[in-house]
Amino acid sequence: MSLFKRPKERNHGASKARGERPRNQLTWSTNAPAHWPPLVTDPLPVPDPRSEQEWAQDYLVFIVSLTQALGESIPGLKVASVSREYMFPWGFLNVPVEIEEAGKRYPIFLYPQANPEVASKYLGAAEILPRKGVEAPIYYAPSPLPEASPSNPLRPFSPGILTKSSSPASGQYAMWWSTEKDPAFGKSKTIDILGGIFTTLDGINSYVFGLLARTLGLVEDRPGRIGLPDREASIPIKGPEYQDMFISASREKGIRFHFSTRASSPEYRDVFLALFLAFAKTARAEIEQKRLPQDPPDPDYENGPLGWWRFAAQVARSKEQEAGIRMFGVIEHQPKP
Repeated sequence: MSLFKRPKERNHGASKARGERPRNQLTWSTNAPAHWPPLVTDPLPVPDPRSEQEWAQDYLVFIVSLTQALGESIPGLKVASVSREYMFPWGFLNVPVEIEEAGKRYPIFLYPQANPEVASKYLGAAEILPRKGVEAPIYYAPSPLPEASPSNPLRPFSPGILTKSSSPASGQYAMWWSTEKDPAFGKSKTIDILGGIFTTLDGINSYVFGLLARTLGLVEDRPGRIGLPDREASIPIKGPEYQDMFISASREKGIRFHFSTRASSPEYRDVFLALFLAFAKTARAEIEQKRLPQDPPDPDYENGPLGWWRFAAQVARSKEQEAGIRMFGVIEHQPKP
C-alpha cells in the first residue's frame, strides 16, 4: 500500500447540529485513530501564522488542548516529544508533538488552514516519517485536507535546529572515530566533508559563528559578526533527534562539531555535516553576492582555521600510517559532581 494514501478522514462533530457546538470554538478535522476523542478548542491565537513567534503561540494552545483531551480519555497515553527535529539526507522535518500510546509513537501536525499546499507537505511527511520507526503522521486542520500531490516537506539546515544543552551524557565526543564500516581516517568520506566545511568557512567564520552564538543564547540577540574566541569554547548542544553533541569554536581551530562516539552513528554524523556544509555554502554565496567584507588574516594563526585543519589532517594521516588512529578532534566530557 502506498504511504501517500491517506487513512479515511473523520470530521469530528460533522454530525452534530450546528447549535450544539459552543460559539467561536473549533472542532478539528483529523485522521487520528478512531478511538481518540474529538478535539474542540478555542480559535488559535494566530489563524495565519507567518513568523516563528506566531507559530509558537498556536502550538502552545494546540498542544495543551490536545494533550488534555487525550489524557482525560485514554489511560496510559503520554507526550513522547515536543518540537522534534527529524534529520534526513535531504533536510530536516520538525514534528510539533508526538503522542505515544501502547508502544506506538504518532507524529502530529497542526495546520491552521486546510489548503493544497499543506496537504502536499503532509503527504510528503507521511512518505518519509515511518522510516524513523514511528507511525504514519496524524494531522489536525479546520477541515479535511484536500487532494494533493506529495511534495518535499524538508527544510535545509538552520541554526535554530540546535539548542543549548544543560546535561549532556558523559563520554567521548569526536569529529571522527574509527568503526567497522569506516575504519580508516584517510579514506573516510567524513574527512572530505570536514575539509569542505573548513574551506567554505574560510574568511566567513565570524558571520556563521554569529548566527550560531545568537541562536544558542551565548550573546545578545543582535545582528552582526562575532569573532571567534581566543580560547576554545566548547558548548554542549542538542542536535536533531535529541542527540547530544558539542560545538567548539576558537581562533585557532574554527567552528567544529563533536558527536557522541557511543550514541551517534557514523551515518548520523555524516548526514549532519553534509547538511551543515550546504548551509555554509549558501551563507558564503550570499556574503559574496552582497560583497560583504571577509574576515581579515589572523596575525597569530597562519591561514586561520583552514590552516589548522590542513595541518591536523596531515598529522593524523601520518599517525595512521605508523600506528593507526581511532579518533580525531576529541572532547572528553564528565559531568561535575
